[in-house]
Amino acid sequence: MLVTQAAPASAAVGSYVVSRQNGVTFPLLTSNNLLLGTTDDALFRLTTTLSAPNHMPFPVTVYGTRFTSMTVSSNGNIQFGVCCTTGGTTAFSNQPLPTGTFSKSALAVFWDDLFFSPDDASHFFREGIFTKTSGAAPHRTFVISWQGHAFNNEAYFVLAQAVFTEGSQTIKFRYGVSDLQGSFPPSETIGVQGPGGSAAPATQVAFNPSTPATAQGRQYTFQHVG
Repeated sequence: MLVTQAAPASAAVGSYVVSRQNGVTFPLLTSNNLLLGTTDDALFRLTTTLSAPNHMPFPVTVYGTRFTSMTVSSNGNIQFGVCCTTGGTTAFSNQPLPTGTFSKSALAVFWDDLFFSPDDASHFFREGIFTKTSGAAPHRTFVISWQGHAFNNEAYFVLAQAVFTEGSQTIKFRYGVSDLQGSFPPSETIGVQGPGGSAAPATQVAFNPSTPATAQGRQYTFQHVG
């Protein structure tokens, strides 16, 4: 088990313990694409009241707080408790956690400078940021899938997903490719951060890792404690 966590800001916020699994299936998604065209540094609002692809099928609890909306960044993170898409950040320069870049709770699934071209059919996957709901209430799962590449290297693929389970505070990040591809070094941040900016509780898996943090079929499971 891999455990990397900061002390919680308060007992009400709690913290996360993270474990790593390998051999997990990474399903490539092709429907419910949030992107209408080529996208760089964009934010997308998802709520329980909107329709697909911006629909959240159930509220999500992060650091002990229940959210009926989230802001998804094309740069591989999810932000909670911010207003619409104007209150979030499109920051593409990833930082170690905790960071003042996020003033509210955030999930850094693969926070890096990413780029998406939905009309590009040259890869083995369709590019975009996709959503998918599976199962029946009260046992549904909700997936957000980033399927694109690094901004400055189209041959550097990024396949990352956040998986939420209805009624559970456990969050999963799973990956479809390694973050070490050719001579292009890993340059992402992976982890979770609570409210409070640079003083927030955080559990970090990777920041510009010197050894690969992702691989085909790798998953990190974040379990809320406290």
